Amino acid sequence: MVTVVTYKDLQRAFDKVWVGGLLVKLQRNGVGGTMYRWIKSYLFNRRARANLDGTSSHKFLQRNGVSQGGILSPTLFLLFINDLVAELPRGVKTALYADDLVLRCSEEYATTANYRMQKATDRLSAWAEEWCVQVNTEKSCTTLFSLSPKQTDAGYIRICDTPLAEVEEAAYLGVMIQDTYPSETWTHVYTDGSASAAIKDGGDGIFILYTSGRSETNSIPTGRHCTNYRAKVEAIKQAIKLTEESPESCPNVVIFTDALSVLQALVNSKQSSISRALFSLCKTRVVSLQWIPAHCGVPGNENADRLAKLGATDNRPQNAITQEEKVTMIKALTKPRPTKDDYHLLER
Repeated sequence: MVTVVTYKDLQRAFDKVWVGGLLVKLQRNGVGGTMYRWIKSYLFNRRARANLDGTSSHKFLQRNGVSQGGILSPTLFLLFINDLVAELPRGVKTALYADDLVLRCSEEYATTANYRMQKATDRLSAWAEEWCVQVNTEKSCTTLFSLSPKQTDAGYIRICDTPLAEVEEAAYLGVMIQDTYPSETWTHVYTDGSASAAIKDGGDGIFILYTSGRSETNSIPTGRHCTNYRAKVEAIKQAIKLTEESPESCPNVVIFTDALSVLQALVNSKQSSISRALFSLCKTRVVSLQWIPAHCGVPGNENADRLAKLGATDNRPQNAITQEEKVTMIKALTKPRPTKDDYHLLER
């Protein structure tokens, strides 16, 4: 899975609002009567002057824009730009905060995401031309987010034949967004867990790549009675322990896992054992947990998967299991196996 993100800069957005177009959109959104006439009076015949070192210029008429610092200005601007979202094609999402606009598209392949993003950018350009909005191509850019080494280029996204710069990091609402965790400053920890038939003979695999370039591997059996979920939880806990005890300097740690259900449980405060382990690690380090898709060619993830299978072959100790795990195992054992119909039983 890859995500293409484009950051669009609307040039002098508040100052360039087309007042006539804004009034049309107010009516389309059901604003009429006294409220409409009041806002129209507020927007028209506005005059301003500049003041420098106590000297004021002549007053000049402001024909466009909403006043900077005005209480109504953000609301009026949102009404003006809100219909842009409806213009975007399927599969493209938006993050819109005042004049900060971000488009994102997630697909299996970068070429597909790039194609959809270009369609969305073309519609944005058409909308901007229709409503007298200018997009600043020099301040707009694009980024490809992917953990696969095979997909590292988002291709060219163009606005009116002008290609946008492709960057590795960009600022949005004061936050720097990066496409990767740089291996020069982040310790990469890959974890995986597996169990035979998803309910027995579990094993963990941990592959750690330190900022010094040194790597560490570990494969551990997790018990004769073990679900896939439990194996992946134990892998993350073991990885946290190894990182905490490591003599290597690793102030920034990112833990990669393909166990989305475990991360969701952690977010929903339903995975206290990992939370406790993280609490200790976070006292001395910056820690991030990152989901990655399984079996997509990410070298560290493939190493962790191989180590997990190796751990499952070691001597497996007897282990206690919870009531919830018992229910999962019973359901798996009693689930009827799919039967082949007459067509699939034919000889080929």
